[in-house]
Amino acid sequence: MIFAGAYVGEGRAVVTASNKIAILIGNVTEVATGATGQFRANNLPLDDGHFTGVGTVLGQPVTLCGRAEAADGKIVVVSRIMCSFVTASGAGGRAVGSK
Repeated sequence: MIFAGAYVGEGRAVVTASNKIAILIGNVTEVATGATGQFRANNLPLDDGHFTGVGTVLGQPVTLCGRAEAADGKIVVVSRIMCSFVTASGAGGRAVGSK
């Protein structure tokens, strides 16, 4: 996963066979302050490939909304996941990744 926006960095995501984003985690830096820490969201349920939920970024609540797509070999060549995120203070960004 690549994080961009108010927080930048890299991480990973794991989608389970039981249709959940088991973990979405990243080591990120807050652009405005230079503070570093983790971006983390766990057990986000998938509904037809889409997910919404909450996590934390540098210990503060963050809301996520995104989708995970499995590779079909035709339109989606590799599995991928993408989401938008925003904190309570309005700082936000996107995270994207592929397998």
